[in-house]
Amino acid sequence: MSDNKTIKRANLSHKSIFAGIVMTILLVDSVITILSIFKNGIRKKEILSSKTTYGFDFDIVIKP
Repeated sequence: MSDNKTIKRANLSHKSIFAGIVMTILLVDSVITILSIFKNGIRKKEILSSKTTYGFDFDIVIKP
């Protein structure tokens, strides 16, 4: 007896559904990342010195 196994090949609809699910997951992940950047970085303003109201200061030191 010979056992013939049927090999199912992925057709276009299976590939498009899989690609849609992957793209949706990547989109949600990127939106979460962008929102966390706004939450943790841009909105939070820390004043490091009383010279400026910026969140950072640059000191240029010239060596003789």
